[in-house]
Amino acid sequence: MFLRLADGDTPCVGKVYYKFFTLVTAFDTIPGLTAVRRTSLKLLAEQRWAFVHSDSHYSAGFCVDPEYWDSDYGQEANHEVMTGFRNSVKKSTLSSEESARVMDQWIRFRMAEGCFADEHCLVQAKILPGYKWWLAWGSMTPDLQRFAIRVLSQVACSSSCGRINNEADYIKSKKRNRMKHFTHEREIYVHHTLQVLDKLENVEYEEPVILWDADINSEENTSDEEEAAKDND
Repeated sequence: MFLRLADGDTPCVGKVYYKFFTLVTAFDTIPGLTAVRRTSLKLLAEQRWAFVHSDSHYSAGFCVDPEYWDSDYGQEANHEVMTGFRNSVKKSTLSSEESARVMDQWIRFRMAEGCFADEHCLVQAKILPGYKWWLAWGSMTPDLQRFAIRVLSQVACSSSCGRINNEADYIKSKKRNRMKHFTHEREIYVHHTLQVLDKLENVEYEEPVILWDADINSEENTSDEEEAAKDND
């Protein structure tokens, strides 16, 4: 389920930190594992986390994602999270004064002051994608709003880059191997942009939203896949 969350074009940077934490703690609840096997799995997961972890992608995203707004998640008490968040704010702002404004506005966000105390605001924090929620509710904290949208609108991995490489292979084929780099680059841009426009101009288009707690192995999903396979046949 964690791979399904991270591998895609849907922005989910704010979800990764907490989901990875729940993944590691879940090893304690898996039945049938020996203590040695459980320890080795945790070690592999922690090594992978140390390899992929970055301030802007995960610590900062965890701090500003409205889904984890509740004080029960305790971001302000986690030294690693807060250090990464502060470092990300410093990198993203032009001056120490702007950094101070972002941190001050983040405190107002965490303490649910002003419009953040609205009941609809709390409900939509669990429904809307993070960057869209900040577009709708972040006007009271403009500096933090800009920072949060910049962070939460990013994807979590480079899968989309791999798809673009496939498009590049499709355009510059063996029959067109003398194409210049500039022409190749522009054709990729046009090809990819036309695909995006086709989706956006479709009146029934909806941006894909991952159901974070969805079980991809559930009977419902399995039956849907079987029905789709029958239709294709």
